[in-house]
Amino acid sequence: MYGQERLNPHYVLRYGWTKEFFEHFSPLQYRNIELPLTLVRNFHVFIRPIVNTHLSDDNFVRHMKKKHRMLTVRNAQQVLQRMPNVVRDLSKVPGRNTIVMPAIMIQFALEQFPETPVIITISNKRDKIALENKNLPPHFTVFDIYKERKKFELSETEITKLKRVANRLLRKKKQHIVFGQPRFKKWLYKHLIKAQMMVKCLHHLIINRPVGVTVDHVEIVNPGTTLSLLAATYNLPFINVPQVLISDRSLIPTRASHYLIWGENYEKWLLKRGIPSSKISIVGNLKFEYAAKAKTRSREPVRHLLRIPDEHLVVTFTTQPFSFAEQVNKNLIQWIGTASQSLPLTVIIRAHPYDPFDYCSLLSNQTNIKISPPKIDLHDLFKETDFMLTISSNTAIEAALYKKGILVLQPELPYDYEHHNNDFNAHLARARAGPVIRNSLQLRQEFDALLKNPQHRKQVVEQGQLFLKNTIAQKGSPSVLVRRFIQLLLHEKQI
Repeated sequence: MYGQERLNPHYVLRYGWTKEFFEHFSPLQYRNIELPLTLVRNFHVFIRPIVNTHLSDDNFVRHMKKKHRMLTVRNAQQVLQRMPNVVRDLSKVPGRNTIVMPAIMIQFALEQFPETPVIITISNKRDKIALENKNLPPHFTVFDIYKERKKFELSETEITKLKRVANRLLRKKKQHIVFGQPRFKKWLYKHLIKAQMMVKCLHHLIINRPVGVTVDHVEIVNPGTTLSLLAATYNLPFINVPQVLISDRSLIPTRASHYLIWGENYEKWLLKRGIPSSKISIVGNLKFEYAAKAKTRSREPVRHLLRIPDEHLVVTFTTQPFSFAEQVNKNLIQWIGTASQSLPLTVIIRAHPYDPFDYCSLLSNQTNIKISPPKIDLHDLFKETDFMLTISSNTAIEAALYKKGILVLQPELPYDYEHHNNDFNAHLARARAGPVIRNSLQLRQEFDALLKNPQHRKQVVEQGQLFLKNTIAQKGSPSVLVRRFIQLLLHEKQI
């Protein structure tokens, strides 16, 4: 669903070298945590040019496949998980009733835990923004991870010991295609020091605060990576609650004790990756729930603000922040311009917040295409839209929650190390979320059908609703279901 099961050449190399990194440098440990495990995302960034260079070398890819015997993502998860041993069981220690969760989940925390102690972590700008203008109750405390980490600077003795072990291991791999590179040694020193500081900092949090449950929405980056390892070390629950669409790139390897997921599609996808069904619970999506609850925030009606004729059908195209976005989106704007010409239809372009491209430069003489300014709230835009047009964005799901039809764009996409390394960007097409469009002629035909055939419009909306049913559970409030799950875990600790 969200990526193929068999490893393609990109993942044969990515996971093969990750396995070698984990295994060879496993003696580098602190508090029973293998430090390389906490650096998985940093390592994947480091090997990017090496993977890209060898991707088309069929003989080398076959060599790596034969060497590591990882044929599927399930194989990779089994090999890369490397769960730490339990050194101390804190799961039944009385009084450990505090929840750790990121600030991006602050609305959920404030609404659902009026009495339970909560430690809110800050690890990025989005966390800081989430806390703006929030009055936190006395039982909430804020833990700024990177500020706190500075309190755990390594001594010269610790750094010397770390480098001594690292040097011993590096000497054994002087000819290695990755570890033998001169820049790898510098990279390793730098990140090992940061990794040990992170483990020291978060270990201090777990041991010295009455932490009972840890919640995060992503596990492949810190603090989630390190917290999941420490939770396993002390037999404490770590809950993975994804808020946006994730693929193997942002999941594998995973070590959560529980997964609170959106719906059936994600359940099937996780099962194929070797996650036991006993660890999976379907709850829906917190982010979408809170977005849907929000009142209208745009000051002017969208149609009035963008001067859209009342009789026009409105289609919103949401862009995505691919590294090749300019190349692809230029092509898609040409499709849209050609397909919408002379039709009673307006296409609104909603650029992703991280998409810097200037679409106005492409719209001379394009009266049927409008740019949505940032001041228009996305969900207000959904309310005024008839159909959503996108490649693989979360916005398709959000629009379906507003009972809007989905049109799935499937242009040819160039390979990209981060954003197009498997078939994830075809997930809407595979799920039959809506009509699949592969060129401007098909888009014109679809626009004509939507304008002329009310029955077709109804079928497209119904198709999107069937996709939504399989994607997001809508049997109750996700926030209530997540809260009950956490409370159950805390209650079980006291039994």
